[in-house]
Amino acid sequence: MQNKLGNIVDSNDKALYDVIFNKVSSYNEVDPSLPTLVIGMDSAKSIMPTFSVLNRDIGDIKWTFTKKERRFENSEDLKEFKSYCINKFCSKFKYEYIAFTCYPYSKVKNLINYLYGNDRKVCFLTKDSRFMFIFSEKYRTVWGLSLSLCDYIGVDRKKVISKIKSNKDNCFINGVSFADDEMRGIIGDNTHLIPLLLHYFGKK
Repeated sequence: MQNKLGNIVDSNDKALYDVIFNKVSSYNEVDPSLPTLVIGMDSAKSIMPTFSVLNRDIGDIKWTFTKKERRFENSEDLKEFKSYCINKFCSKFKYEYIAFTCYPYSKVKNLINYLYGNDRKVCFLTKDSRFMFIFSEKYRTVWGLSLSLCDYIGVDRKKVISKIKSNKDNCFINGVSFADDEMRGIIGDNTHLIPLLLHYFGKK
């Protein structure tokens, strides 16, 4: 089942939205654990107790105009809502750069054993093979591994890549074809988000 990042309340049954959103016709149907965007001024007035045309953002409940009311603002607010939802979701996970030279031996050993172990991980290798990002759902963490640093300390990067790739439980990706243009723009230079977002929102 496709994961959802937010609710969109729209009484127009024909309206279509990105599959990462839970589209409902009534506010009573929303998932309260997710941010919500209400479509249409009248709907917003009936839902939001402190409604204001000047303030379309009250915490995790936001509203925008319908396309008929103000098409441009509807489009821009949808993009902004998508960005907000993705960033909010990603903030629930940790990112840790693997600093071998600063870790005690015991931590290095335990981490290597885990990276080579059978627990499923999603791995993203940059084009120049200088960096690998490894996402673990179990630990809700993305690790950043500098393969250049591996070479520097005498660990052959090719052997590291081969070892991780040889694990049939790992998912290895080389790009962001799973993401649409908007999601790619949100990712930007934050390449550590790629394996995380692929795991939850890539095609199953």
